[in-house]
Amino acid sequence: MKRIKLILSILAMVAFSSCNETANAKSDQPEVITDVAAYREKITKQHDDESKAVKVDNKKDPVCGMPAKEVADTTMYKGKVIGFCSKECKADFLKNPGKYKVKYK
Repeated sequence: MKRIKLILSILAMVAFSSCNETANAKSDQPEVITDVAAYREKITKQHDDESKAVKVDNKKDPVCGMPAKEVADTTMYKGKVIGFCSKECKADFLKNPGKYKVKYK
C-alpha cells in the first residue's frame, strides 16, 4: 500500500514538472508578428498608458499654476518628481528652480 502511494506521488510530481517545462518552453519562443499595424497600435497604446501612469509629487505646475493632472514632462527636484504642463514650463523651472514655490501633495 505504501509502495502504491509512493509510486503515485512520484508519477504526479513527474507529470506536474513536465507540464511546467512545456509552459516555460512556450514562453521562451519569440512572438511572431504578422499584423504590423496592429502591433504598432498595441505598442503605442501601451506607451500612452505608461506615460499617463506617471505619479508626480506636486499639485500644480510650479511655473504656470496649472493642475498637475495632465503631465507633459517631469523632472526630479530635491528627491521629488515634479510634473509640468509643457516642456517650456520645465525649461523655465530648470533655469532657476529656487524662484518657484512647489506645492507638494
